[in-house]
Amino acid sequence: MAFDKDAFLSAMDSMSVMELNDLVKAIEEKFGVSAAAMAAPEGAGDATASSDDPIAQLTADLEAARAEAEKMRDQMLRALAEAENIRKRAERERQDTAKYAI
Repeated sequence: MAFDKDAFLSAMDSMSVMELNDLVKAIEEKFGVSAAAMAAPEGAGDATASSDDPIAQLTADLEAARAEAEKMRDQMLRALAEAENIRKRAERERQDTAKYAI
């Protein structure tokens, strides 16, 4: 079976944020990778954390995880706001169509 990149991207266009999140999780599990690790390469974290000090490393990892969680929360809120705007726009267009239709 040939891989059709365009069909895959088209399918992703129609997916909700939650469906995309599930897809990313499934890919991470299937291939043993992490999207967060790809976004922040190893060693890109806190340079002051010593590899000899596990507490400092855990603290740096915790801060990185908190930053990633905040980034994901922001993306989710923006996606929800966009969905709400689309819903309101569609309702407004429906009302205008009913109001101004011949």
